[in-house]
Amino acid sequence: MNKSESHIQAVILSLLAVIMCCTLLIGSTFAWFTDTVTSSGNKIESGDLIVDLELLSRDGTWSSIKNDQTPLFANAVWEPGYTDVRIIKIENEGDLTLKWQAKFVMVGASSTLADVIDVYTLDFGIIGENDTVAYPADRNLIGYTKVGTLSEYMDAFSDENCGVLGEGQAQCLGIALKMQESAGNEYQGLTLGRSFDIKILATQTSDEVDVFGDDYDDSASFPVLIDSAASLKEAMLVRGANIVLESDIVIDASVPLQYGSYMFLANGREVTINLNGHDLIIDASVSKKLEFLFTTANGGTLNIVGEGNLISENGYSGLCWAMNKGDQINIYGGNFSSESLTSAANALIYTTSGSIDVYGGRFCKSGDLCANVANSQGNRVCIVFHEGVIFATNTIQSGDSARIKLTDGCMLQEVEDNGEIWYQVVKE
Repeated sequence: MNKSESHIQAVILSLLAVIMCCTLLIGSTFAWFTDTVTSSGNKIESGDLIVDLELLSRDGTWSSIKNDQTPLFANAVWEPGYTDVRIIKIENEGDLTLKWQAKFVMVGASSTLADVIDVYTLDFGIIGENDTVAYPADRNLIGYTKVGTLSEYMDAFSDENCGVLGEGQAQCLGIALKMQESAGNEYQGLTLGRSFDIKILATQTSDEVDVFGDDYDDSASFPVLIDSAASLKEAMLVRGANIVLESDIVIDASVPLQYGSYMFLANGREVTINLNGHDLIIDASVSKKLEFLFTTANGGTLNIVGEGNLISENGYSGLCWAMNKGDQINIYGGNFSSESLTSAANALIYTTSGSIDVYGGRFCKSGDLCANVANSQGNRVCIVFHEGVIFATNTIQSGDSARIKLTDGCMLQEVEDNGEIWYQVVKE
């Protein structure tokens, strides 16, 4: 056999081999050499943000005052030159790095006496277990910095009274109050007012790292403490506001509406309302021009958390409205009710173009319209009630509407509470 014939034969054998391979692959898929590596025992656990507040006694011992209602500054009689000092310790007992700020909050109105009481502070920095912290030797307050009068400092933040604490770290802050020696007779016989609170506000900060870096909680903000309709309106204008109610708020006829027919508007921003055990009430005197207590617009997001009551008493105004496309309302808690709404559109929760997800809370007294969706929405699912939500007997049933539904795999189950029958969303 010559070289030419040998070459031809080799080509033919190669083609036959290819044909045989193709025949074997007909009706099958390609298979590759593979291997599997398993990482076992993975855990996902949320971190804890826990802050403790301790007070240094005169004998040098620390005691927790986190849940203590005893005032730090309880002197009943102030006079020019009188000075009182307290040293507190803010301790991170959780496993997340946090940032904190101290704030004085007046409970009720203050008198002019607050204008002549100066506030001094001293940041001792982060301390270890063996570090010693002591009260000043005399009322000269060496090392302390005057940050303003009590009236100026009230409800305001100071750069001197803040810090960042890693897991297990603690920071000490000295606070001194001193009545000005120049205070005249016009300040005799005055009381400061009802009382004031010293609050330590804490939130997470950039330290822990994910695969993209440590900036995922850069936008975490301190809680905004609210005790009036006016301050709530102002806080709603801040993007990412974390609003905490400090008292019940009654919306009466004296409170002006926002943008003509809304009360509180999350306009193109995300806002969280923590009811914190308090109530938001639309008084019966409020005009029917008020359509809803809370409204989102232009891609705004509203989160309602915590325990408390949202009540409409004027028989017309609803509580939450997701108005525009891209708006989102998330409800995690609260009791929603009204005095028999007379407008079909103004349900307790309502959407025209946005979406509402309800993860918790209780809805309606008998006769109320719980949820409603504008007819223009067609069959798009706009309002979803998730496991755990509780309704009155005459409100939404699964299958009531293609636009208002229970989350998949759930049903309504009858429950009894204080002799009343309610329906709770549970898994089937």
